[in-house]
Amino acid sequence: MSGFTTASFLFKVDTRDAFNRFLDTPEDKLGWLREHGKAPQHLSVLFQAPYEAWVEGGATIDSQGGVGNYETPFFGVPSLKTLLVEAAQRFFIEKGSFESCRQDEGSFHALPEERVIEVLHERARLLRKKEEERERIRMEAEKAEKEEFEAAKHYELERLRWVGENGSERLHKALETGLLGQCDKVYREERLAKEYDGWRWMEKGADDLREIRNPSHEAMTLLEVARSEIDQDAELCWNVRAIPQDDYGAYLEDTPEKYAVIHAQILGHSALFRIR
Repeated sequence: MSGFTTASFLFKVDTRDAFNRFLDTPEDKLGWLREHGKAPQHLSVLFQAPYEAWVEGGATIDSQGGVGNYETPFFGVPSLKTLLVEAAQRFFIEKGSFESCRQDEGSFHALPEERVIEVLHERARLLRKKEEERERIRMEAEKAEKEEFEAAKHYELERLRWVGENGSERLHKALETGLLGQCDKVYREERLAKEYDGWRWMEKGADDLREIRNPSHEAMTLLEVARSEIDQDAELCWNVRAIPQDDYGAYLEDTPEKYAVIHAQILGHSALFRIR
């Protein structure tokens, strides 16, 4: 429901800060000084901004809190106070002083109503944009979670099928006892050995994949086959194996072993095929 509510805020505007903030170059500053005759002082004036707060979609922009809280940013959207101060500074730079908007009551100044309305509409636009962004992120997260769940379900069903048709006695026993989920590594090892000749699982801390240069014709041909039959995102790399150490930390070889490999995802894990 839309409606209006009145509110009034007092805030300080530093005219010197406005001068330095909105006049970027020395030429701009000099031109401003020539037009207005004197440099702005380090003066903070009380600035009054009465307005009829704009309400849209149930989100009230007023001094009482909520998404329109006067001094609090909203997930990256500047606070209403910040935007009003900026609008007052811009107004000062345009007019050269606040005298044109001085009120009779004390030393208060009033930001012109049209400027206040512009601020309110701009903040409402930013809030709507932020809400739309948050909703998009939420929907993407829900989609990713659903896809992850479906992938995990598909993996489990495929594991059941394969173990029933090809699994060892060990895996069949795991299936009978309800422990197949705890024997996933056994399943992957058996399936890799039976269906992916020449492939092995990548070893964390031992295999170091690096960009390859000038690969052989054979290597590129094998990569094409891997992308066609195993993983469309398979890549060709150098693998630099860490130098093995004995129990006391002494290196057993002088230099690390380096050779070309195909790196692919098999059953959701990184696997390597060494090119002889």
